[in-house]
Amino acid sequence: MEPKAIVFFDLDGTLLNQQAQIEPEIIVAIEKLKEQNILPVIATGRTQFDVEESLQHSGINTLITLNGQYVEHEGQEIYSDTISKKVIHRLLSFSEQRGNPLAYYSYNEITISKITPLVEKAYKLLHSPLPTLQTIPKETANMLLIISEDGDELFREKFPELQFIRNWPFAIDVINRGSSKAKGIQKFLCKLNLEDIPTYAFGDGPNDHEMFNCVTYKIAMGNAIDSLKQQADYVTGSNIEGGIVQGLKYFNLL
Repeated sequence: MEPKAIVFFDLDGTLLNQQAQIEPEIIVAIEKLKEQNILPVIATGRTQFDVEESLQHSGINTLITLNGQYVEHEGQEIYSDTISKKVIHRLLSFSEQRGNPLAYYSYNEITISKITPLVEKAYKLLHSPLPTLQTIPKETANMLLIISEDGDELFREKFPELQFIRNWPFAIDVINRGSSKAKGIQKFLCKLNLEDIPTYAFGDGPNDHEMFNCVTYKIAMGNAIDSLKQQADYVTGSNIEGGIVQGLKYFNLL
């Protein structure tokens, strides 16, 4: 049955609390959405492998992960975009010259070129286990993560074919230029012939701007960056103040 609406949820700072868990009231709200034939969808920069524990009780089985680089619906791959071997090797070489470890992300695995104190600090902030050490460069990856507190503009100048998004103080997301959560959403909607369905999106960070551009209604969390709040149709409460339920009620989805 075709859903009557689709709601896209970012994870960190949005659907998840500060412990990277989904509050019980949100799980109840998601179940109510499904009872009304409203489809909940995750749209995150994380990989599915990284969020399985957080999502295990959510009832959500459509995932747009890795900033739109990988899309899965009910256990089936819808779309996958990868960074080429040549580009990965160039970026690894440049990152190593700067002393920056490089993490390789695919839909089911996370590995990293080097473990350092900053890597440990970054993954603690992410509430994620340390990746497996990968001393031999990967042949391909959906997304890369540079562990670095600076150098954003330098990377952009050196690698114009890539897009660099800083969502965390200690790390930079790296995807193919032209990719985004919006592209993953569009691939999903097109594949399932859902382009005419009303869409809603909840987000808080820099990688949610493109997502907001491709949905009908945009909801920024109270803890969102200012530029996203300015783009939003509605600013709800923060991720730890019931903002998800508040936003759903505002748009009469609950």
